[in-house]
Amino acid sequence: PHTAWVEPFVEDWDEVEIAFRRDGLWWRRTVEFAQALRERVDGKLMIASPTLVAGLDALVAVRGVDKLMMDLVECPDKVEHALDAVCQAHREILDALAELLGYETFGSITRHGLYCSGRINVPQCDCSCMISPEMFRRFELPCLQRELATFDAAEYHLDGPGAIKHLEALCELEDLDVIQWQPGAGEAESMDWTDLYRRIDSLGKGQFLWGAPERLKQLSRELESSKLCFFAKVDSRREAEKFLAELERGA
Repeated sequence: PHTAWVEPFVEDWDEVEIAFRRDGLWWRRTVEFAQALRERVDGKLMIASPTLVAGLDALVAVRGVDKLMMDLVECPDKVEHALDAVCQAHREILDALAELLGYETFGSITRHGLYCSGRINVPQCDCSCMISPEMFRRFELPCLQRELATFDAAEYHLDGPGAIKHLEALCELEDLDVIQWQPGAGEAESMDWTDLYRRIDSLGKGQFLWGAPERLKQLSRELESSKLCFFAKVDSRREAEKFLAELERGA
């Protein structure tokens, strides 16, 4: 599993500049790591880009969730200004990653294995579970629209039951291709989310789904979208090939 820890540092939005710094430590480390990988695997393996967390989640990282939630109420204009800077930095970072990882030659791949001959990544807004639909539409949706415009394909990471209230707003984004539902831990993890899959399908979006082959075959028959991406739990290549053949036959 991938995890990141951050130390918020923004105390006053008027005293901070949000920008992509090519001389920054972590970008230089990213470049060094990518170059070392490419020397060994170019043309043999796909190198997944880092997940580019933009929008409100990026501000949570630099400001802290408690302070940012208060800022949305007390100084919304400053939050919007910071979000504009994040969107600009995101575009510049994506351009740099495209060059660094050779998107024009190899295409790109998400952390879940979805491939695109152009640019693909996994937009998300995990803090959306803490804000109202009105705030989501004001602060996050414009950022997502700008973010999606920089990709050729996108897989949205919808994380947790508290984020479902934003589903209709998300599905209004024409450039959003696929939604990947993550129920989270605890009781939600073991619940049957078929009704949510049908709802996403009815709103015209594809889905990234995982599970046992029989369950995925059932969903493939029920859902209408032509953009269904399955991650099947199989024990061998033979089982995987059998599963693919059955999907093609509609079995």
